[in-house]
Amino acid sequence: MNYIFDFDGTLMDTSGVILATIKATIKEMGLPEKTDDECRSIIGIRTDDAGKYLYPGSDISNKEFAKVFRSTTTD
Repeated sequence: MNYIFDFDGTLMDTSGVILATIKATIKEMGLPEKTDDECRSIIGIRTDDAGKYLYPGSDISNKEFAKVFRSTTTD
């Protein structure tokens, strides 16, 4: 028998870590700061699409945003 758990949000609230990682990504990329609420609004959206939701109409590379996000660690 196998069990599958939706860890994020079910077994543990990881939104704080995700928020910190989004903000660290923004800072590392030199993008204009966003509020916590603006950053929280993209939690659950595919990482590959996050940049266009945070910065609509800009020339931000979603691919680059996702790459930096995935490589960013927060303590």
